[in-house]
Amino acid sequence: MSKAKKKNQPKAQLQQQTPVTEAQKSLQNRPQAQQPKGYVPQTTAVKMQAAQPPDRRQKAAYNRWKESLKCRKFRESGLISLQYIWAEAYKILESQSRVLHLCLLADLVDGKTGGPFILSRTISTTLNHQDWRYRLALYQGLLKVITHPSLVAHPISPSNQQHLATLYTLIGKKDGAEGIEWLTTLTGFFDRVQVPQIHSLVDLTAKVLKKLLGRYPPLQNDDRSRALHDVLQQLRAAGAVHNSKLPPKTGGTITRGSPAPARAGNMITSHSQHETSTVAKQIHLRANPPQLVIPSPGSKPGGRHDNDRLAIADVQILPTYGEIMSQKLEYLPTTDFTQESFLKDVRARYVDTLFRLYRHNTFSAVKDFLRQQLASSPAENRTNTNPSELGQNGLAHFYNAAVIQQVGVDVDNGITCAISFLQLPQLRNLSGRQQAKWWVESARLQPGKLLVMVVPHRDRRRFLYLIVCDEYEERHRSERFKKRMSGKRPTVFVKLARETEEDMILLNELHATQVQGHLFELCGLIPQAYGPTLTNIQRMSKDTGLAFQQWIIPTTKTAKQQLTVPPPAYARKQGFAYSLDCIIREGQPMGLKLDPNKHPKDKDMTALQNATGLNASQAQALVAALSQEFVQIQGPPGTGKTYVGLQIVKVLVKHRKTCKLPPIFIVCETNHALDQFGEHIVEAGIKDVVRVGSRSKSKMLEEFNLSLLRRKTTKGEKKAKGGVRARIGQALSRVKSYLGPIHQAMAGRPSWPLLKEFLLEEYPRIYSQLKPDDAEGFTLVGDPVVTWLGKRPAQSAKGSQTNASDHSHLIVKAETNTLSLTVGERWTLVDHCLDQLARNLNQSLMWHLHNAQILRQDLARLRAAIDCRLLGGADIVLMTTSRLAADNEMLRKLKPKVIICEEAAEVMEPRMMAALIPGVEHLIQIGDHQQLRPLVQNSLQFSMESTVGKHYQLDRSLFERRVTGEPGMKPLAVIQLNEQQRMPPEISALIRNNVYKDLQDGSRVKNRPMVVGLRDRLFWWDHGYEEDIGLNAAQGMSYINSMEVAMVTALVRHIVRQGVYEGKDIAILTPYAGQLLKLQAALDEYFEVVLSERDEERLAAQGFDKKNQVETSEIPTQTLLPSGKMQMKDGIRLATVDGFQGEQAKVIIISLVRSNKKSKVGFLRLKNRINVLLSRVQHGMYLIGNAATFPAVDMWKDVYRQISARNAAGPSIPLCCPRHPKTPIHCTSPEDFVSVSPEGGCTLACADRLPVCGHPCPNKCHSEMLHKAVICPKPCSRVRETCKHACPKVCGRECGKCMVFVNDIKLPCGHIKGKLLCHQLLDLKSVLCRVEVDKQAPACGHTVTVNCSTDVSSSRFLCEAKCNALLPCNHKCQGTCWLCRQGSHDQEERVAVEHKTCEICQPFTWGLGAIERMLAFVDGQLRQSADNADVDTAKQQFLGTELVADEHGELPEGPPLQGRYESCNKLLALCHQTQERMMAYDSLTEAMNGLSLGSQASPKSNPQAQKTNAVPAQLKLLGARLIEHKVQEAILRDRFRLSVKMGEDQNLFGTGADRQLQRDVASFLQTGTALLDDCFKAKLPRLAFIATILYARVALMILLYHQSQADHGLDAALIDEMKAPSEKEVAKRLQRIFDMFGTAQVLCDESSKEDADLRRCLHEVLRFRKKRVEELELKEVVEAVGEAPVVFVLKK
Repeated sequence: MSKAKKKNQPKAQLQQQTPVTEAQKSLQNRPQAQQPKGYVPQTTAVKMQAAQPPDRRQKAAYNRWKESLKCRKFRESGLISLQYIWAEAYKILESQSRVLHLCLLADLVDGKTGGPFILSRTISTTLNHQDWRYRLALYQGLLKVITHPSLVAHPISPSNQQHLATLYTLIGKKDGAEGIEWLTTLTGFFDRVQVPQIHSLVDLTAKVLKKLLGRYPPLQNDDRSRALHDVLQQLRAAGAVHNSKLPPKTGGTITRGSPAPARAGNMITSHSQHETSTVAKQIHLRANPPQLVIPSPGSKPGGRHDNDRLAIADVQILPTYGEIMSQKLEYLPTTDFTQESFLKDVRARYVDTLFRLYRHNTFSAVKDFLRQQLASSPAENRTNTNPSELGQNGLAHFYNAAVIQQVGVDVDNGITCAISFLQLPQLRNLSGRQQAKWWVESARLQPGKLLVMVVPHRDRRRFLYLIVCDEYEERHRSERFKKRMSGKRPTVFVKLARETEEDMILLNELHATQVQGHLFELCGLIPQAYGPTLTNIQRMSKDTGLAFQQWIIPTTKTAKQQLTVPPPAYARKQGFAYSLDCIIREGQPMGLKLDPNKHPKDKDMTALQNATGLNASQAQALVAALSQEFVQIQGPPGTGKTYVGLQIVKVLVKHRKTCKLPPIFIVCETNHALDQFGEHIVEAGIKDVVRVGSRSKSKMLEEFNLSLLRRKTTKGEKKAKGGVRARIGQALSRVKSYLGPIHQAMAGRPSWPLLKEFLLEEYPRIYSQLKPDDAEGFTLVGDPVVTWLGKRPAQSAKGSQTNASDHSHLIVKAETNTLSLTVGERWTLVDHCLDQLARNLNQSLMWHLHNAQILRQDLARLRAAIDCRLLGGADIVLMTTSRLAADNEMLRKLKPKVIICEEAAEVMEPRMMAALIPGVEHLIQIGDHQQLRPLVQNSLQFSMESTVGKHYQLDRSLFERRVTGEPGMKPLAVIQLNEQQRMPPEISALIRNNVYKDLQDGSRVKNRPMVVGLRDRLFWWDHGYEEDIGLNAAQGMSYINSMEVAMVTALVRHIVRQGVYEGKDIAILTPYAGQLLKLQAALDEYFEVVLSERDEERLAAQGFDKKNQVETSEIPTQTLLPSGKMQMKDGIRLATVDGFQGEQAKVIIISLVRSNKKSKVGFLRLKNRINVLLSRVQHGMYLIGNAATFPAVDMWKDVYRQISARNAAGPSIPLCCPRHPKTPIHCTSPEDFVSVSPEGGCTLACADRLPVCGHPCPNKCHSEMLHKAVICPKPCSRVRETCKHACPKVCGRECGKCMVFVNDIKLPCGHIKGKLLCHQLLDLKSVLCRVEVDKQAPACGHTVTVNCSTDVSSSRFLCEAKCNALLPCNHKCQGTCWLCRQGSHDQEERVAVEHKTCEICQPFTWGLGAIERMLAFVDGQLRQSADNADVDTAKQQFLGTELVADEHGELPEGPPLQGRYESCNKLLALCHQTQERMMAYDSLTEAMNGLSLGSQASPKSNPQAQKTNAVPAQLKLLGARLIEHKVQEAILRDRFRLSVKMGEDQNLFGTGADRQLQRDVASFLQTGTALLDDCFKAKLPRLAFIATILYARVALMILLYHQSQADHGLDAALIDEMKAPSEKEVAKRLQRIFDMFGTAQVLCDESSKEDADLRRCLHEVLRFRKKRVEELELKEVVEAVGEAPVVFVLKK
């Protein structure tokens, strides 16, 4: 076809007449009067379109649209660009130009124009974008284009039909399943849109679904497409209901009523009236938001659902199905005890109230979520909440198509199972290694997490509670974990959370039938965190007493009188007094005592202050803590409440024996606070400390952990535990024996072994007819049951409904004659038997499982008794509140008398109840209720700040409740510390005026140093940039402010450049998690950033993974400041306000985030949180935020008033140059820091001289730290003592050795050396003479020509002469002399000669071991030569043969000395010869085998023999290749060794030797990869390990080489040209090397041969995997890999 024809082809195709259907023909044949209104004949329409070519405007619009497809920057610039592309495409399709329509369709599927990329990116964005509104808008824009009538309705040519098919293939991918999944996911958002939009979205989705089903016919019978079709039908009906004035929905997806199967061609049909009413009812039910419960005075628990019990001891901890689906309001009792209650006993009411409130707070959101999932019918097997949003709103992570793969038992976990699910969408296109890395670094599916599996089951949807099992190896070290989490279907191991009969039956049925369901990981719900607290409260409900009941439970009697708290019971003895000598300062008189039964006088308090150094309020707190059994100490920020608590602990520990006190328990809410207090105790000299719990991160407390103490278990205790575990194992083994038959029965797979015993016992007449032995003694072949049944009829599916009378009739009929039953009746009868058998087996299983549960309780009690014995001798026991509840049984046995609670105001009262067990005599609470309160999950229901929450006040701690009082109970006296030693006065005034009226400033804070680099200690940078919607936009949970991120980053860089502050001295605070992640991403480019432990836990609880970082493309700091991380000892601390309580820093920078015209401040409206935010600083604090947003809050209004009064607020932050303090510097934006303070100072020149040489500094004004790092660029003027040559280097560099050449030097041997470096003249004996002379080797007598400096008498000399010794066979040895003499050397240097095997007699013995031993000798020589060489010799060896300095003293380059590696090259030649001879021998052997005569079988006819012979041959060939590889590695290692020997002054980059080295390394690594693959395929673990070692050595050494060259002061351009790997690239390569070793380890494990030496080597190398790859030092890994042996032939 000519070019002209091709060019005009589309137009020609357009003008072709398309076929006319019969219906169109009938319309055309009608009279004009009878034709429908607006009807245009087809031929006319085609002619009209063909006759309307596009005008200029239309062409221009189309060209702009096509250019946008091709423009990569435009199409990758974001969502708005995608919306533009589809909007413009729709405009083109709306035009009348048919030519443009066809061209647009062709461009959408043409890869050259970028259409497929745009389509793929659009689909990906609609699945993964954070805001569902944007996703639906983009989804609608795409669907309007691909379903436009001009593309799909008008007749088109075959080529354009192909384009349309390609378009839908791009959407559906391989089998159309991805397209269905895409439509299903987006349909989950339809219930959120406005009513007018729902029709359009449903219609467009139905059209696309119809096209996909036409493109992929098998999908018409697929459950997923049917479910989507049914949902679209209901959404259509739901839209009609919405138009009937029903309230709009607020969340979820409409559930199906009773859908009937429909054909794909008729996707949207009208519903019956019954179906519509059902849907309407469900919409109304699901549309209501979670209702808040207001307490009703006359209400009481019971009857609302199956878990609404009168006694809390009967309530199941986890919500039941009936509880979740119940529409009745929960019973929630008020905490106001003056209101009526069904419980008259105040203690019982107190316990009951806290249990119900705490449980509802824990599970209310979960119940609402599960109700939404369970409300749909079982056929709709999809999630009702969009999966991509679950993690964003902090509720759950979603895993699709989950299947229970196997069910088993475990002694520690009970019933376990393996669940597989589809890989996460964002990981499906990654490699297996990348997927494994993502899972390792993710916080997903961590041990202990609560999961819920929702599945369709019979007539409704059911669910199972599961818990992720513990992992016996850390994830980053476990190859098994990486393997099972990569691929298409990852697998997680879980255990049943409830081992009830109902759950066991459901679990077994799901496994037997392999039903797919949805797996949800409930974020933040860890049973170990809430379960012990609830269980402990249930246990306390059965007790008769409660410690300190008179001080904590309101009664009318106590409300009428002032309460005076007596001393603890152990201190009430007459004459008892505390000795305070243990807290007396040095130099103060001893003998100070405190009588707890008397009130101290003023002079006594003064004496106490003078002796201990405590201030007045601290002394009062100490006296109160020791003199009252129930005491509360309030410690405002910086007042030293931890120090006071430490003094109390010292005194109590001193009196343990006197008062006969059991261990003193110290309790905190968080592990971090507990570790901090424990470290203070250890530092104070108290060593009998036990830290209970596995989540401690304190290195100081590692040796005090209970896990180490448990190693002291006695033999009797070990035997007892072992006995109980053995009995548990026996019970579970019986359980396991029932699982297989149960699964077979539930799956409907009958067999004679399965039914034999059942039939014999239940139906012996049927058994007698089916048993294999007949009356004459013959045994029938095959399974009699399977033979009797035949093939199952299609209408007799397992689980079909039949009544009991039918079963009875069939049984009677079968007992008479089994052959009289039809095939369908037989299957019906057997299904009935299988169901009955499964029930019987399940009952037996539950009996043994119940026995195992009882035994596990016995084991737990035994462990508690052992722990009780181990803890009995300790002075201090450290526990968290959750651990205190979990170990409450052990606590009761230990009977502690003293419990101290640090940070008590943060402990929720239900969690505090674990300390109120009978027997406790002394409770000391230390905290501050005016800082952060306990965190509740359901804040609207339970927070004191909400209207409804005031009835419950669950976020009010016991500490706050008793300090502030309540109805029916007056406040209890509190001791407040009032002298702060942290904040400067101008900062403490901010909280003094609003929170602590009596707070005083200590003497130490009045002279705090100013912040270096800033003019003011306190400043508010005011801006007008509005906030952005954050990570949880749909729920409004998080906000971000990109301008504040940029300003914080610039300010932190400026402060760090002062060189005064370490990373731990600087902290950045922000109230929102979204801003926290933004700041982390921005700061991580320049510093090491450390998140607080509490923030990491809360981020994980809200569903943010470790790698779930926000994009930083809109943060402008990347282009404002130079890149490169600053080296600091510690990382800069970054935290939310809540995560920084109890911490402090010298410099605090606060990003307030909120900036809006409505003056909404969110979290920062609470005075408690503002108090914490402003009270963390020691030297200086800087607030960054919009001041106009915050005056609506009284405290913020006063704070800004005070700061403004000091002229410390405004849009420009003043900096201060420490060297030029009078120079005004102001920054109004992040960009200003670069221009006005480029190096942390000012723009003036540095006035100081350089410290070493005294020359003027050439740089701008900078800090002392940067000043010391300046290298003077002036020429060096120093003169050496050894010579008078001038130094060619710059002044700032060390001169080093003189590198000037001197000519014609006479060496000690008498020969003349042409050129020598000047410094070599100082030691001429070390210069090697290269003149060749003849010498006789005394060891062998051969005369050889060698260099003059060669010592032929040395035992390390290699004689190159031919051996020619007479062998026993009378042939002459053909080997080289030095090769034959590589035997063992004894102490007298005698050599045991070991000749090579005669090649004439035995030509096929290859001598690999001899070559390897030769290589070891040569390698040792190279190492010794490099170690003994000086810098210049190393340069000569590395760079070239002759070195002549130029006028600048620089050394030219040249080829490396070939003579140095001559022996290595000979060994390489030997390896090549050996391989050639091996291959030639193998070919000859194969040919000879083919000529075999007689009846002997050839190897080809005997595969086993062939396989056996192939392995040694393959081993030899690979061994020869491996030894050749070892020789090459030895050469490279020597060259690396020489480069290191040359020292830091020599820059090798760009030299010929450097380029050659880079090429050789690349070639070596490529060859090594091929060798590794062959070793792995051959399954030869030792060879694979050695090849990995060789590869790792060179790969690691080239990394070190790059690192050393980059450190030579090269500029950025040269470093980029050198392509030196970044830190991330180094970590990536290290990880790849470790993965190779892991593969070798797997190969070693699979090998049938035990190789202890190889396992030891692998263990030594892989020990580094205990650390994260980013934490490894490159040199230590190089050393470990370098020391690993690489011997192929261990013995001769």
